[in-house]
Amino acid sequence: MWNRNGRHLTSTRDLFLRIGRTVTDVMLGLERSIARGRGIEFHSMREFQDSDSPRDIDWMASARLSDDDLELVSREFMPEHQIRVLVVADEHASMRYPSKKPLYAEALVELLGRAAHESGNSISVVGVGGEGMIYSGWMSSEEDVRTFLDSADEQKRRPRLRASAHTFAGLLDELRLKNTLVVFVTDFLELERIPLDALRAINPAQNVKSVAVVFDEWSGFAPIESALALRSPEGDAFATLDMRKGGSLEREVNAFRGRVAELKRRGRTCNLSVVTVPLVEEDPLRNFQKQWQQVMEEDN
Repeated sequence: MWNRNGRHLTSTRDLFLRIGRTVTDVMLGLERSIARGRGIEFHSMREFQDSDSPRDIDWMASARLSDDDLELVSREFMPEHQIRVLVVADEHASMRYPSKKPLYAEALVELLGRAAHESGNSISVVGVGGEGMIYSGWMSSEEDVRTFLDSADEQKRRPRLRASAHTFAGLLDELRLKNTLVVFVTDFLELERIPLDALRAINPAQNVKSVAVVFDEWSGFAPIESALALRSPEGDAFATLDMRKGGSLEREVNAFRGRVAELKRRGRTCNLSVVTVPLVEEDPLRNFQKQWQQVMEEDN
């Protein structure tokens, strides 16, 4: 989806071989996480426990059944075992560079696909920010995911992948999501890359959880006493990157941190969590896995 066939020196398969056990651990963690869920189908009433979420309290039943207004009653729901996964892949040009970014983006899509299929669930991928929004439909095998990713890189085949909706909000309206995990894979260069208004429009009763997986290419750099002249890979334009303290690199780092902090703040209103993939680390997926598990444990 990120023109990987034309520019990447290392294939995703090589990446899987290189990080080996980490991939297996991430996949197993995702399998456990996406299978979790409070559910939306009512099962029964029971006495409130300290571990219950306040949103599960049935206040009317508590008032009706309690003599002293101190006893609370919780609603119990059937657990959800069929959780669909919708991956929203950022296809803006910035996702192609540096070379690590598209490799890990593709790896994450495949990991989510493996996790979904191992758990007996389905996955779909929508590409936004590229030459027209594309959509895979619901896929039931790893081969389907691989075929879609390959087709997305072929200009002749992309028109057949075009979504019927013209906007992401329109696609959400068509899909009428229920029991779904929505995962955004993006470098988040702009706040607008996460459609928070569209997520707020989803009915909370539909059991839809969203996670923004943000590639962090800025954090981890220490200031030095020099600057770099960079040439655009798509032309002859040059840009100067000042790596000194207070220079352009430090400003980029602070701007990225500010966007992530703002996303976390605004995401609370639409059930969106944020995890990062620090590309400067030796094992970015391991860091991602730890954050992912923490997010899933907080919601269960």
